[in-house]
Amino acid sequence: MAPFNKDALPRAAYFAPMEGKEKIAYAIYQLSNLALFLISFLLKD
Repeated sequence: MAPFNKDALPRAAYFAPMEGKEKIAYAIYQLSNLALFLISFLLKD
């Protein structure tokens, strides 16, 4: 992105602050991703 616009990378890296229930939903999302990742190793034959 940098070759096109020098401000593109900082804008792309920006993560909007979360409020209230969004924090809980984000935590559940992260835990489910972790569970799927770990299960992928456990299911190998």
